[in-house]
Amino acid sequence: MEVSLQFSLQRLGEETRAALPDLAVFQGGAMEAVILDVTQMEEELWQNSRQELEQASLVTIEELPNVNYPFLRFHPTLLPYLTTQLRAERRAEVETRYWQNYYGTAGGLYELDIQHPHEARAIAVRELPNLQRALQLAMAAGEVEIVALFADRIASFLDIFGRRRERDAMLAQVKQWAREQMAKPLTGEGKLTKAEFLLLRRQGETLLQQGRATEAEQLFLQLLQRLEAGTAYDAAYDQAATHMHLGRCQAAQGQPAKAIAWHREALQGFERLSKSNKDAKTMLGRVYTDLADNLAANGQFDEAEQAYEISLKIKEEDGDHRQLGVVFGQMGTLAMLRGDLAVAAQRYTIALETFRRLGEPPMEAVAWHQLGMVAQKAQNWEEAERCYREAVRIHEQNHDLTKMASGFNQLAIVAKGADRLDDAERWYLRAVEVDEQIGNPKELARDYNNLANLYLSQDRLAEAEQYAKRAVAIMETLDLSASPWAPYNILASIAQAKGNTQEAAQWRRKVQESYFAFAGAAYQLPQWAPAFIQTVAAAVQGNTNAKSEVENILPQLEAGDWQNLVAAIRCMLAGEKDVDTLCAELDLEDAYIVRRIFAALS
Repeated sequence: MEVSLQFSLQRLGEETRAALPDLAVFQGGAMEAVILDVTQMEEELWQNSRQELEQASLVTIEELPNVNYPFLRFHPTLLPYLTTQLRAERRAEVETRYWQNYYGTAGGLYELDIQHPHEARAIAVRELPNLQRALQLAMAAGEVEIVALFADRIASFLDIFGRRRERDAMLAQVKQWAREQMAKPLTGEGKLTKAEFLLLRRQGETLLQQGRATEAEQLFLQLLQRLEAGTAYDAAYDQAATHMHLGRCQAAQGQPAKAIAWHREALQGFERLSKSNKDAKTMLGRVYTDLADNLAANGQFDEAEQAYEISLKIKEEDGDHRQLGVVFGQMGTLAMLRGDLAVAAQRYTIALETFRRLGEPPMEAVAWHQLGMVAQKAQNWEEAERCYREAVRIHEQNHDLTKMASGFNQLAIVAKGADRLDDAERWYLRAVEVDEQIGNPKELARDYNNLANLYLSQDRLAEAEQYAKRAVAIMETLDLSASPWAPYNILASIAQAKGNTQEAAQWRRKVQESYFAFAGAAYQLPQWAPAFIQTVAAAVQGNTNAKSEVENILPQLEAGDWQNLVAAIRCMLAGEKDVDTLCAELDLEDAYIVRRIFAALS
């Protein structure tokens, strides 16, 4: 290969051969505009050199759609040879321009990714070797604040491309280097610098992404304390961002009400800054999405819809294609919570196509998972399994343990629905294993509940009780969005199967009371229920017109499979006032309607 290279080089002009050693600083190739900036080669000389390099097959030209400059890929033998030809003093000069140029390139690509993600990512994925090498040179130059922001920008693209192990290794190296440079721990005393903030924020985001929400929360709380204690720079924007991250930590721990409070704090901060700060307006759109997610989780569906619409408007104004995909995905979830599967599938498909076009595998996997949920809801087991397996395949490639576990759980549910119980058990146990490994309480509680339900269906009562009680122990530390009524119901069934009727009644009461206290339950009612509840309450209070109207409605309900509810209402009209007695044998929905009638009476 060396002989072949020498033969190719002999075909080049003398001026070209003299100019080539400067190319040795690049890693495999580079965008042509960057090559010109770094080498500072005269335009005419470069054009001649490029032509000769192409003719000698030492460079390959790759045109990128909608990008003015091409990417030049050098022959594998060329750069190692040129390294031996580049003098040390000249190398130092060129490498300084090299890392400074790529620091600017990283920031430019980060900004470009908002409105032109296809072009930004096409460049970034090719330039990553140069960006990472330039980061090393910036570290060697001792530029602490530059390194912190540089690493943050590179990490964002590694995250997008699903290269998380590579990201984590880079951030760990930068964190250790920064400690040595600052000669003090990053969480130590003294005024917080921008470099420290960036490194700590990225560390917290990584912990949260790994499912270690409790650790992430502690880190962000400490960071907030330091921001409030005084900083070496204007930190109003970063304080609002930290409020947003604390909201995400609470949401990941199954605490949407607390998350909402943090997100409202973040909104206040970004709204104050948004008139003069474009980035603050962009962040405002993202916080509205987070707020809407937690409003939906808290059962406040109408408020969630409004927040999503505000977020969508901001992102459309910004031309933020990626975030538009995120919002469509979340609005799909809201549609599914409301029972509109067709709209949910439509929105999820838009999200999937968006992230596929953007070349963002992690978010593509999320969209596949969401489409699996729609198919599962429709009991299309084959389609649901296809979607979930596609999602899990991508998550396994990215080593995303949290989402892998979620996918295993859904595959178990699908297997159970298709009556493949052994497969279901294996998938559930894999989900438990991963969630126990990463310490994810909300998801672990769901795993335990689902496994308990499977064992109950097989009359494996001891195992079912063991896992249901594990689920309850976790869910009772969370808010009602964790659905504690699910394991309560399992424990009621187990107690009944064992002949413990009093214990079963106590568990059923807890099922109904917890579901009644959940704000989202109201949205699960049939359309006729709210008006009917008020009419029955008026009838019980002695309103003759209302009583006559109820008597006309009850036969229709009875014919529509609401016999137990009708019987309970007749007892109420006859004077029964003990809600527990009336609800003792009712299912969740019937009991909720009866309890709503009693609430209307009071």
